[in-house]
Amino acid sequence: FLTVSIPIAKTFGLGTLFGGALFAGIVQFGLGAILKKIRHWFPPIVTGVVVLVIGISLMKVALIYAGGGKWLMDNKPELFASGKQLFLAITVLLVTLGIHQFAKGFLAMASILSGLVVGYLLAIPLGMVNFEAVASASWFAFPTPLKFGIRFNVATLLAMGIMALITTIDSVGDIAGITIGGAGREPTDKE
Repeated sequence: FLTVSIPIAKTFGLGTLFGGALFAGIVQFGLGAILKKIRHWFPPIVTGVVVLVIGISLMKVALIYAGGGKWLMDNKPELFASGKQLFLAITVLLVTLGIHQFAKGFLAMASILSGLVVGYLLAIPLGMVNFEAVASASWFAFPTPLKFGIRFNVATLLAMGIMALITTIDSVGDIAGITIGGAGREPTDKE
């Protein structure tokens, strides 16, 4: 959804993005209700290509995050992709892959979460975590529903609806890839 969400937020504001996200959720809910009937529209060649294209399109985002994020790249380019940033990114990647490959059971399945936790804990002594907002926040606060509003725009609804369809195809491909690759069989309708 990033491919469409960022331009929508920049052009129309967060309220319009939230309206589009709400619509996308409704589209995905509807597709989920009829997926058993339309799954034959998504053979492995289609879902595989969608998964591949999404993965390739996210490579740029991953590399920017590994270097410290877009804000750092735009505002402090001298710090972007510094040794500290790359050390943290590589450590998270290695911890995640190591746990996934060598651990068993729940821990292996939670390898991404484990890598994130290790990365966060490592970022604290490296001075990369700022607790000022947490320290100045009140102990209890009520959320402000719809703080940014919710608006609907036809172009946004169309774009987010298409993205909902694409992510549904991606999910079908992910599930098929996991069951075919891991269990040696096609996924069941329940899966």
